[in-house]
Amino acid sequence: MREVLSHEQYIGLPTMVGRSRKKPFLFIKDKIGKRLSNWMDKLLSWAGREVLIKAVAQAIPTYAMSVFKLPSNLCHAIQSMINRFWWNHTLQRRKIHWVSSDHLCDSKDDGGLGFREMEAFNDALLAKQVWRLLTEENTLVYRLLKARYFRSGELMTAALGSKPSFTWRSIWGAREMIEHGSRWLIGNGETVRVWTDRWLPRPYSFRPITSGQGTDTSTLVAEFIDKANGRWKEREVRETFLPCDAKIIYSLPLCLTWPNDKLIWHFSANGEFFG
Repeated sequence: MREVLSHEQYIGLPTMVGRSRKKPFLFIKDKIGKRLSNWMDKLLSWAGREVLIKAVAQAIPTYAMSVFKLPSNLCHAIQSMINRFWWNHTLQRRKIHWVSSDHLCDSKDDGGLGFREMEAFNDALLAKQVWRLLTEENTLVYRLLKARYFRSGELMTAALGSKPSFTWRSIWGAREMIEHGSRWLIGNGETVRVWTDRWLPRPYSFRPITSGQGTDTSTLVAEFIDKANGRWKEREVRETFLPCDAKIIYSLPLCLTWPNDKLIWHFSANGEFFG
C-alpha cells in the first residue's frame, strides 16, 4: 500500500490553498468547460440551453462556493464561458452577444433570464454559513472556529487573526452582508443593547437615532419593558427616544412568555436568511 503524504483534494475540495488563490480551483472551470463543450454542437433549443445552464453549469461550483471565496477573475471566467455557450451554437464561430452579462443575470420580471451572477452567488453562500454559525452555536464547526478564532468574543466582532485558514478568511469576509440585513427580534430584551445593537425595523440602520445627549452604550432594551403589565414603559420611551423612534418602539409586539431575543433576517417573511 502506497503511503500518501498529502491529498490535493478531500471530498471534492482542495485541502491546501497557498499563495495562488486561483490555481486550486481551476478544476471547477475545467469541469464546467468540459460540460459546455460537449453540449455546444448539439441541437438545443433556447429553453434547453437555459435549463442546462441553470441546472448543471451553474450548480457545479456551488459546493466549493459554500466553503471558499473564489477569486473574482475565476468567477468572471466561469461567467464568460456560460455566456459564450448561451450565444454560440458551434465551437468554430463566435457569435455576437446582444445583451450584457449583467442583463442576463436580471430576473425574468426585469427582462433578464435569471442566470446567477457567480461572484454575488458566492458571497450569498458564504453569508449563509455565517448565518448558520450565528443561529446554530451547538454545531461542531462553530465550536472549532470559536476555539481557534474568537474564544472570548463573538463571531460578528472577531478579528481575522494570525495565519487564518482560507475557509475562515472566506467566512470572515462575508459577515458584512449579514450585518447589513439582520436585526434582533425583541423577546425579553436582556441581551440587546439599545444604542449599539440593531433591533428597530428600520432598514438599513436598524438602530435608534440618538438625540445628541449622552447615552450609556450598556443600556439594555429590557429597561424599557414593563413585564408586569406586558407592555412598553411609555414615559421612559418618550423621554429617551425621538418621536419617530418612539412610534416604532410602541409598534413592536411583545411576547408575554418573555423568550430570549432572537436574531432574524429582516428581508424575509420567516426571518431566515436564504431559507
